[in-house]
Amino acid sequence: MSRAYKGVRPEGHRDYSVDNVLALCGICRNTLSNWVRSGLGPVDRASPQLFRGAELRRFQEARGGVKGKLRGGQFKCLGCKSRVFPEVGSVSIVERARGGVSASAACPDCYAVVFKLLGETECYSVRKCLDTNTSLTSIDEDRVSAPAGIGKDQRGVGGVITYKNDRMIHAWQGYAERYHPKTVTAHLTSIREFERFLAGKSIASLTQDDIIAWRKKLIANDERLGNSTIRHRASQVSGFLKWLADQPGHSKLRGLSDDCGLPKRLKQAALPEQKRFPKLDEAVAMLDAMPSKSLSERRMRALFAFALRPDALITVRFSTASAARELGVERTTVTQ
Repeated sequence: MSRAYKGVRPEGHRDYSVDNVLALCGICRNTLSNWVRSGLGPVDRASPQLFRGAELRRFQEARGGVKGKLRGGQFKCLGCKSRVFPEVGSVSIVERARGGVSASAACPDCYAVVFKLLGETECYSVRKCLDTNTSLTSIDEDRVSAPAGIGKDQRGVGGVITYKNDRMIHAWQGYAERYHPKTVTAHLTSIREFERFLAGKSIASLTQDDIIAWRKKLIANDERLGNSTIRHRASQVSGFLKWLADQPGHSKLRGLSDDCGLPKRLKQAALPEQKRFPKLDEAVAMLDAMPSKSLSERRMRALFAFALRPDALITVRFSTASAARELGVERTTVTQ
């Protein structure tokens, strides 16, 4: 992200590696580490870290908002236009001459000096963090927004929210780089919808009953989708499951992609709507009804009459060329 993080819109359904985030946002690894300490949630505790696009967007909006009250321990940086939790070692508390207390610190992203007036309660909490060398995020840990995601959140060790399918989906993204980005986005939308239906269950532990239940829901079409959309979702999920079944450790999923098949009525494309054209007698009646008083009206009537007889246009063209030859006049002159 740029300093103001404008124009950076991570795709909500996509998973981003550390290198992806650095390239997308234009930041260094230290900044990303600060973001994680400030509330950006990776998909799990494993390494290398992965981040959901929806979580990156949530964190970006929480940091870049200009409205609303700052959370406890949070500072507004006028340099990078973000809401940040500074490193506790850079914080200093100053007693103001006219009463009250303020705190100054260094922005962890752009290293600009930030200031904040502290109330009595927040001042006590900040002093406690300084004495115990504890991160300022602990002041407001009960009010931090929950990480964004799709499906049911799974609490892992230490209360960290984990998502069971993201590493598989990120591996599929590497395979899908051969496709157009819009095609990848469409596939990810279908895969995430399928993941939402599973309500937190790992795709690696799918059974035939899960596929049949999802297929019934897709056929029921509670979302009032078009037949083309339904066919694409079934095909895209089937393709993902077929790819996953060929990956090491997922051989038990082989054959499940065949259960994504739809009834014949949904496989057939809708017939194109037949356009109605006026009959010849209707066109003649319209020609007779056209006005012919002015030169412009007569010209429009003549053009409409030519449209009823395409051969007449060719005849007129040849007649004009023939008349030009008889008069000994250049064709270009007649055309002009």
